[in-house]
Amino acid sequence: MLIVEPKAELMQKPKNAAERALHVEQCGRVCYKSEARITDGSDETFIANLIKRGHEAMIEHARVTLHFENDSCARFIHRKMNLSGQHDYLTFTHAPIGYYVSGNMRAWRAFIRFANKVEIPLNYDMAKFIVDNRVFFPDFSISHSLEFNAMQGVNLEIDPWKLDDVEDRKAHTWYSIRFTCDRGVSHEIVRHRPASYAQESTRYCNYSKDQFGGEITVIQPPFFAPDSLPYKHWKQGIQAAEAAYFDLLNDGCTPQEARTVLPNSLKTEIIMTATAAEWLHFIELRVDSHAHPQMREVATQAADKLAQVDPAVFAETVERVKRQ
Repeated sequence: MLIVEPKAELMQKPKNAAERALHVEQCGRVCYKSEARITDGSDETFIANLIKRGHEAMIEHARVTLHFENDSCARFIHRKMNLSGQHDYLTFTHAPIGYYVSGNMRAWRAFIRFANKVEIPLNYDMAKFIVDNRVFFPDFSISHSLEFNAMQGVNLEIDPWKLDDVEDRKAHTWYSIRFTCDRGVSHEIVRHRPASYAQESTRYCNYSKDQFGGEITVIQPPFFAPDSLPYKHWKQGIQAAEAAYFDLLNDGCTPQEARTVLPNSLKTEIIMTATAAEWLHFIELRVDSHAHPQMREVATQAADKLAQVDPAVFAETVERVKRQ
């Protein structure tokens, strides 16, 4: 078995549709640990296959903020989203002129699908949004004339990290963090809503294979000193679980069957994507001194990285929670 330290890594912010598509593939392939299969152009095929199979959870890791200078247009979207039951998935705030509206690509697909269903005509601006982000709409068709005229539409998409108002940045900026932690900690992480997740799957990962070194990987517990009796007993338990796991695989069991004996300390990788507002809530709960020691270990790393990239949004909260 391999014993590793837990960590939290802030992933690079995608700046455009192409980078968002690659980001989605990177997140999605964590589930199968198939990152080695990423090649030039593979993201488009990967996303198309997800959408074809109805597995749209992974495209939630791509978020877009639009600026509607026309108040009536944004209000129209808001009203229709309420009617369609999709209002929880898009965020609306007042802009100096009009509205800022943000959401993940799954939410935008849901809105446009609803618009088509009730025959709401797409204007050139929204058509331009679809054309510019075509990789996320492979199953949507718009008329050739509308697609041609979409080039005359207004570029609604904005960079939310460039918004001056801190409250606007809290509502519309978003971050993806890759946690390397044990399965127990990951169960706490996925309790946070609203957020999107991609997690290494023990259903599909076969740890007897060469890509995993033919062994399971576990997380070093911070509360057992390496030379202590509890650490000795913990390590013995892990070794016994590993042996049973490989015995089951050798007996012909599938990974999803053999995983029943895998320990809570098993290393997992999980990517959490959320708005700054949700990350602030995460920090409040998980950096607090009452949090589980292993949860606080990775949450503190995540909080520190967020405070570095946007101190105006995160720094005060991070320092205050650490003092508690």
